[in-house]
Amino acid sequence: MKKWLFIISMAFLMFTNIVVVHADNNQVIKVGYPIQRGLTEKDKKGNYVGYTVDYLEEIKKYTGWEYEFVEVDGDLNQQISTLLEMLKDGEIDILGGTVYSDELAKIYDYPGYPYGMAYTTLAVNEGNAEWISDDFQNWNGIKVGIYPGLERREKELEKFANLNGFSYELVTFDEYDELMQAMEDGTVDATLQVDISMHKGFKSIAKFLPVPYYFAISKNNSTLIREINSALSNINSANPYLQASLYKKYFSVNNTFSISEENKEYIKSLGIIKVLMLDGNAPIQYYNQGPKGISVSYLEKMKETTGLQYEIIVAKDYEDCLKKLKENDIDLMIGVPDNCILLSEIDMTLSLPYLKSHQILVSNKKGDGKEDVNKDFIYNTEQVLNYLRKNKNETAYLDAYCTSFYLQNKGKYAEIVTDINDVNSIQYSIGLVNKDKMHLLSIINSYLNSVTNEQKQEIIYENLVNHIDYTLVDFLKVYVWQISVVGLILVCVGALLYGRSVRIKSSMMREIVLQHKRFNELSNLTDECLFEYSYEKDYLLIQNDKIMFDHRHEIKHYMTNNQYGFLKDMIEKKEDSSRNFLMEVKNEKRWYRIILKVIKNENGVATYALGKICDVNREVSEHYALIEKSKRDALTNLLNRAAAQDSINTLLEMDSSKGILIMFDVDNFKSVNDYLGHPTGDKLLKEISQFIDQFFRQDDVKCRLGGDEFLIFMHTSMSVDGLTEKLEQFILEANKMVFDQYKEFQVSISIGAAFASQSVNTYDKLYKKVDAAMYVAKLGGKNGFFISDGTECMRHECIGCKRHCKRSEYLASKK
Repeated sequence: MKKWLFIISMAFLMFTNIVVVHADNNQVIKVGYPIQRGLTEKDKKGNYVGYTVDYLEEIKKYTGWEYEFVEVDGDLNQQISTLLEMLKDGEIDILGGTVYSDELAKIYDYPGYPYGMAYTTLAVNEGNAEWISDDFQNWNGIKVGIYPGLERREKELEKFANLNGFSYELVTFDEYDELMQAMEDGTVDATLQVDISMHKGFKSIAKFLPVPYYFAISKNNSTLIREINSALSNINSANPYLQASLYKKYFSVNNTFSISEENKEYIKSLGIIKVLMLDGNAPIQYYNQGPKGISVSYLEKMKETTGLQYEIIVAKDYEDCLKKLKENDIDLMIGVPDNCILLSEIDMTLSLPYLKSHQILVSNKKGDGKEDVNKDFIYNTEQVLNYLRKNKNETAYLDAYCTSFYLQNKGKYAEIVTDINDVNSIQYSIGLVNKDKMHLLSIINSYLNSVTNEQKQEIIYENLVNHIDYTLVDFLKVYVWQISVVGLILVCVGALLYGRSVRIKSSMMREIVLQHKRFNELSNLTDECLFEYSYEKDYLLIQNDKIMFDHRHEIKHYMTNNQYGFLKDMIEKKEDSSRNFLMEVKNEKRWYRIILKVIKNENGVATYALGKICDVNREVSEHYALIEKSKRDALTNLLNRAAAQDSINTLLEMDSSKGILIMFDVDNFKSVNDYLGHPTGDKLLKEISQFIDQFFRQDDVKCRLGGDEFLIFMHTSMSVDGLTEKLEQFILEANKMVFDQYKEFQVSISIGAAFASQSVNTYDKLYKKVDAAMYVAKLGGKNGFFISDGTECMRHECIGCKRHCKRSEYLASKK
């Protein structure tokens, strides 16, 4: 029965819905509604919800229809079968989620526009931590279960695997139920599913082969076809991103980390594992009254989620690190850079990276910087900085985060300078030392893959705001002569200051009383958090607290408090200032602003700091929204030229050894504008933009350069054959899904592509290559592509050119 259900779902993608519509004349139009997750469901209160329901509500705005959801008995297989017959016999009028085919078009009518796009997905069990989304390099040998009827999807899986460089093993079953049992008991690792009808308990790790789906209409209902065509056309013009937003709402991939009971037992069986950490690398990892840093934060969050118990062993320097790795039973090492010299001496397997940074050239400004401390990347930052202070003619490559952190102590490291022009990317991972615990690395990778960009930024921010404490000895070493002179001066004027302070004490007390009274009255009149800090007593008084300070009204010895380091910094500067910050209050993250006013006595000595904390969430959010809007093309909502150029240059600065720039324009676009009008031309540009957004990855840079020219940048490595196959697929699907309705104007695309390299490592250089390549594609007869051979030749004719090149071969092949 399940096998027959799949045959039906090839026509209806296993998601259809029936809705009864009342037109203005009270005519009842029936539309079918099987119960199916994500597409056509009922919530706990019995309300109809799902992708199709929301889309029908949008159609209602243009038709005035009213919907009554009609259901039929049976399982999903029986519901679909019954509803198909009802649609054929005219008992219902509309059935959603239907794939168009010539055979079905003989039985049912179709509108001219689809209302969604479905993808074939490679799916695994939700609790499976071994197979991670898009982690192709570790997919080799994955067992994929199939059953009869999936021939087309098998071929597309083969192309997808070749394109992304992984191997797989097909395991064939006669029945769908047998395959589901094999998935449950682990006989196979994955199976092919449709993303919008995913089997319960599965999650997607990759998707491919997009297929549009439609509302099917009972035959000979021309009025209904005309009304729904008009509504769909209006929706595509007024809200071109409706399909994308509904897909994200109901079918987006959930990367939330979950751990199976089996893995929990495995974690428990490990007991307390030993984790090595190299000191002197703040804010990534360091020891200050306990292990701290970004790496430690990841371990703590992993412990909360998985129950992993660990003991951190701290190595004081690089030699001590090697000794502990070789002599102790170390299981893991945190904060391992991907290019450090340690990896050549110790056999360890690295996890997925959890932190991306840069290494920069650091030197002593008093030296000539001709010698290197070590040509390999050294990541004991504090140790090397201290070495460079004493050795003026040497340099070192250090982590940018760590260097910036320690150079906050401007007195101690006044001689140290950095060269921001000499920058290379670096990634940090967790290293598995004990190879008997490889399964632990799979769990760690699964957790790291689930951490969102927002969560990563939050971890970084939490550790960056904790400024490092410097000892009195460090301070005395740097400022020994200055302290001696200042101390002598202070001794001379100390008596004078003491006498003067006695005289003004009474005056100051009166001023404080008045300020305190004003402070209390102001807090009662506003809904803001107000505070007062005494420099003499190190005492913080809080009034009307609703935001910070854990609802405390006073904090003694505030400067020893570990919370809100940025506020302590503002107070310590003893200057009027303000600062915006993001904070979670009542489970909601909002923007707030601190405004600080320092009160000084008649001698200019800071005595009090008054401050208020107010909600500026709307102001800041609107500011960032305007910034984001300025980066977008008004018609297509893709990035505009300037924003795309900035994004591409940033990616190339991180790693210029990989990257592919693709540029194309629309052939015969002017004919569409001339004969169908500019509104239709704008509609075509929007359809192209939607197709680009669906075809390429979410992380790819997608841009409308202007007019009918578009640009895509993929920051990835790919062979020429792989790129050729991808561009062929792009043209094929574009012709089918976008340009088919414009056949009479011979609308197509001409594509130019170019690879980034060490020499072609900026947007401008890549743009010249890809522009010349697109020009060659157009000379070759349009509706094709040309991958740059590195030249920028723009000749109309190659006949007189004696040079034999890829360009001339390409044009000759098109004659």
